[in-house]
Amino acid sequence: MQPKLLSPFKSKSSATQVTGGSEPIAAIEARYRDEWLAIEVTATDRRGDATRGIVIAHDKDHDRAVEALMQSPAKDVMFIYSGDIPIGADGVLLHGHISL
Repeated sequence: MQPKLLSPFKSKSSATQVTGGSEPIAAIEARYRDEWLAIEVTATDRRGDATRGIVIAHDKDHDRAVEALMQSPAKDVMFIYSGDIPIGADGVLLHGHISL
């Protein structure tokens, strides 16, 4: 199964690509409950916490979501799990500029 890519960038995989718009982080988490989310951050609050973003990829499988994130040209990203962290999985929250 391929990760679900939701960004207009060119992917090396054959996953579905859709252009999505910026939306509240809470709405993204609610829509993709119990999945790993790679989100390009488009707005932050005064503390620097992400408030809006564009979904880069989502998947129930951590490794597939990471693979999709690594293919993205996005620089300001966050990577989270949108539910209770599965037993045996590492909890991750990444937000910031990354160089790949």
